[in-house]
Amino acid sequence: MIGVIRSQNLLTPSKQAGTQSTGGIERTTNAPRALPPLPERPRRLEDRHSVSTIGTTSSQSAYTHSDEIFSDGRASVMTSVWHSLMLNVQSIELETFMAAMEGFRIGGSPLDYAGNSSAHYLMSAGLNLDYLRRLHWMEAGRQAIYEQNVFGQNPLHVVNPNERGHELVRLLEWFKTVPAVKLPPGLLLTQRDIYGHTPLHALLCRPLEKELYTKIFDVFPLVEHQLRAPDVTGKTVLALMNEVAFQAQSISESNFKKIQIGVSEIEAFLERTGGAGTEHEYSFHEIARGARGTSWAMFYECRICGQINTHSSSYLDQMICACAHGRDRGAPDSAGLTPAHALITYKRATPDGTHESPTQTAELFRLLVPHDDTTLREVLHVLDPQGNSLMHNVAVRGFHEILEYILSLEEPKRRRAMVNACVNHQNREISVLAAVEEELQKMSERSRIANPFQKKDPLRERFLNEMRGQLLKVKQVLLSVGAEINPSPTTRWRIT
Repeated sequence: MIGVIRSQNLLTPSKQAGTQSTGGIERTTNAPRALPPLPERPRRLEDRHSVSTIGTTSSQSAYTHSDEIFSDGRASVMTSVWHSLMLNVQSIELETFMAAMEGFRIGGSPLDYAGNSSAHYLMSAGLNLDYLRRLHWMEAGRQAIYEQNVFGQNPLHVVNPNERGHELVRLLEWFKTVPAVKLPPGLLLTQRDIYGHTPLHALLCRPLEKELYTKIFDVFPLVEHQLRAPDVTGKTVLALMNEVAFQAQSISESNFKKIQIGVSEIEAFLERTGGAGTEHEYSFHEIARGARGTSWAMFYECRICGQINTHSSSYLDQMICACAHGRDRGAPDSAGLTPAHALITYKRATPDGTHESPTQTAELFRLLVPHDDTTLREVLHVLDPQGNSLMHNVAVRGFHEILEYILSLEEPKRRRAMVNACVNHQNREISVLAAVEEELQKMSERSRIANPFQKKDPLRERFLNEMRGQLLKVKQVLLSVGAEINPSPTTRWRIT
């Protein structure tokens, strides 16, 4: 038996020809079939309407159909018998579930090639902490079942509360301090996926009972910050909830009302706590865009620490100050840019008026994402508002030092997917390597085009030669880790 997780639009289940639904899993009726293609990178993030989660076809809840499973509406992933067991957990007694795990397990529970663990499948099938605990304590390598998949989702991103909302707070407490796992407390409740959504974003886009909201807010760390933080489209959780609610209205009036009540509860909570304001703190985003604080005469006032002349106005010193004061290094701003993307895409000038060198940019990037802090790895995978990966933006600008550094931070199994991510460029899909080749072609064309009646501009020639050299180094780095011009869908998303 092979189960197939199907993608379905939010709250709008749709059956496809050639499939039948049984116990939460769609099975093909004309098996065997080849592995269906995985999704491409999203074309227009601004067209997204809710968080990206794993959906199931379970009939136990009207709200089991999430949009864009594995990032868009075309994905379907072949699962093992083990994952089929997780998806059918709602119809299996606990003792039977444990016996089945013992019988099916061979060398530990498997991951699918997009990095979804047993816990991802279990949580997407419905909320049940007792089953998760059994799975947790059976696993010798239990930490792996809580890791983020290729889309940045940990198991809590895809949890389906069903009608078991009374267990939700217990589950959140479990994820806050998972026993026998080396994770900082609260990390799983704050991790962002590639769209800048935390598990709180995902959860609040579900229809919940009114009395749950206050309890949820008590569990999540930095809850006010999470509620106000935009995603990569610049939308806060309130904007996402309003969009989801109106999608739900034509399907379930009850779910529409529940989500609207949730919006009111969040607004009231932010009003009570003073977190309803929209003023943005001076932070990494401003520094990346070239801001230098407040200066006059012989004085410099840092807009982060508020001190005068305690450090210089350099970008490096400002970033050190921002790090020391705990500014968020991963949150998108109102334009949808994370600090990492802003650092790469904006140009900055040095005090003498010259452009910041690639080496200086690399120094700032290493400070923003230090090699010894593994909790910041998610920063490397969040997309920009156009759907470009950080790897793409780094590569096409010739930042070979930063490219090598980023690859050194990630596990080898994830590097190949990172360098083979594709984006939509001028209405066509293009890989990172293909985009770099296009940039090299542009450099060559710019070198050939010259006015015969004018002398050559040495500064222009120097710039073109330097940029060509940087892009060639980027190309070498990409090829060394398996980048392809036309990667297959599986190559783009495989991290196992």
